[in-house]
Amino acid sequence: MATCSFTSNFLGFNQHQLSALAAGNPRPSSSIPPPSLVTVQAKARTRQDDRTARHARIRKKVEGTTERPRLSVYRSNKHFYVQVIDDSKMHTLAAASTMQKLLAEELNFSSGPTIVSVFDAMNEANNFVYLQKMKKEAYFRIELRDGLVNRA
Repeated sequence: MATCSFTSNFLGFNQHQLSALAAGNPRPSSSIPPPSLVTVQAKARTRQDDRTARHARIRKKVEGTTERPRLSVYRSNKHFYVQVIDDSKMHTLAAASTMQKLLAEELNFSSGPTIVSVFDAMNEANNFVYLQKMKKEAYFRIELRDGLVNRA
């Protein structure tokens, strides 16, 4: 029978636990499992989780006021949604989406509109609705991820 003569910790086991492992006892008396039985699992992050984290990170830095409201843009697989938000009053001042009848007819989705044409139309619609409600002049500058810049 083999005995262990280690006096220091080896992989987190003391001398008693190592001798129990050497004797063939698969589980020593402590609550620490042997290294071969430890499994590590990680949570899978979804796209929605990533989007929520990005949104929270941006919202820490950006706040819309009455004089300068925040512009929120959401892009799904088929449609765009744009909102002008006053965070001080927790109120949406104006909203536009490509699902609105006016924009859907103008863009003619059967031909597959480009991102730039969608943003042009949405900027016009959003400015129009916002100007009607607030009686102010507003200019939005939207920069897309691929470097395209659209100004309305």
